[in-house]
Amino acid sequence: MTPTYPVFVADRAAITQFGMSVGGSGLIIGQDELGHSVAIQMVRAEPIRIAVLGSITLSRTLAFRALGIDVRVAVSSSRPGTWTGLARAAGVPATQMLVSSAARFDPPKGAADAPVLVVLDAGGDQDSRLRLSPWRTVLHVLPRLLPQHHQLVASSDVVILQRQDASLAAPVGSLWSLPVQAVSQLAELAPSQLMVLWRVASARHSRLVNLISTPTENALFRALG
Repeated sequence: MTPTYPVFVADRAAITQFGMSVGGSGLIIGQDELGHSVAIQMVRAEPIRIAVLGSITLSRTLAFRALGIDVRVAVSSSRPGTWTGLARAAGVPATQMLVSSAARFDPPKGAADAPVLVVLDAGGDQDSRLRLSPWRTVLHVLPRLLPQHHQLVASSDVVILQRQDASLAAPVGSLWSLPVQAVSQLAELAPSQLMVLWRVASARHSRLVNLISTPTENALFRALG
């Protein structure tokens, strides 16, 4: 059965609870506290919107891994050099990773055999009006949560966060109706930890994840700086 939810943990009992098959595909981002692999569903027939609040390295890691599962990546960035370097280092054809400096651009459409990840890296100027379409996921790079991002974060299907100052963790908790404990954890995450938020129908969930980087990724991002 093809999974229909944007986040799952690769543990048979947990997946069964959510009505998913163990064979479902996803983008591995790390491990939970029990050492189980945690993945997000990067692409699917229904559109997905992802917000990443954290470093540019985290967003580039997700894009690099998406390339590894044969997802085409299209980037619109106010700092295109950050992304063209990744495209060269990844050694993918120019058609597989497109980088634009345009404030608004027309990314390629996705298809079941050619899904697309659109990365919007424009700092405070995030265009949440980009039309969502099947087999096309939109990932917003947010180095810092600003008031104009609140609606975007609240409406995203998946939110991936690194440590947030207490003053920023509280608004995230309010936007996603997080319990007090989760808000406190968000303000105390270790450098290698993430908090992943996702929705299943109208229910919202959170999970702590240890980001596991491969030796190839470590070498690549050290070279890119």
